[in-house]
Amino acid sequence: MKHIVWILLIIPFITSAVSFNNGTLCILDEISQVALATQEQIANETQFWHATTEFALKYGGKLTKSILTYLQKNIPAHEFEQLSIDTKVHCLEPHYASFGTGWHCDFTPRKQTFLDVVPWRDTQVKYYFIFSCEPATQYIAQRSITLDSKHTDWPAINSALNQSSIETTSIPVATIICFDGNELHRAIPYTGTQPIKRFFLRAAYFPKGYPLAFDPYLNEMRSFQEIYKIENNNLVSQKTCIAKTE
Repeated sequence: MKHIVWILLIIPFITSAVSFNNGTLCILDEISQVALATQEQIANETQFWHATTEFALKYGGKLTKSILTYLQKNIPAHEFEQLSIDTKVHCLEPHYASFGTGWHCDFTPRKQTFLDVVPWRDTQVKYYFIFSCEPATQYIAQRSITLDSKHTDWPAINSALNQSSIETTSIPVATIICFDGNELHRAIPYTGTQPIKRFFLRAAYFPKGYPLAFDPYLNEMRSFQEIYKIENNNLVSQKTCIAKTE
């Protein structure tokens, strides 16, 4: 397991302060099946929303199973059993991204006030991410990013960060990374010139009894995803994409 070395960033408008990026962003290993996946294999992957590991292993495609098999062997058994699995196939076009709201933490409501989302940004929560091609998510290299609590929603937080001296970093493709619920990240617009299908898996670990405002185990299967056109760090438009047509 590798660890990125971080530096400290304090944004200079602090009164009553709250902070992000208090944990470590860990780079685990490349998954060869994901690195070598063809566009056809990616299109054929089952897309899950909040699936149990048992359900995802039973009904998932080759890529999903290879990732979950790795996690099963390399993380504590109780964490693996409690993972909530999301898989997505994004049919990306130039300048489109898989997400459109800028810097954020996962599973935090986008429209609630900043103080409301603080309990969601917990270092007990862990996420495992992997993408099949081109770095799709950016992270902030600095640790312990401190923001004034006057930044009360994600657009304000996003704007403050974009106006600050932050150093961004991306993760190698087809490689599993792990971070906690306090980690800021954002989607990167696709820079290629031809449309491409990209596979994404997120495995979320919530400790037993952790207070959640949603059911992490729905075992839903989906056939479509939203993609978002980003220009100058701003959301311009969005549309629905379908990876596989019968």
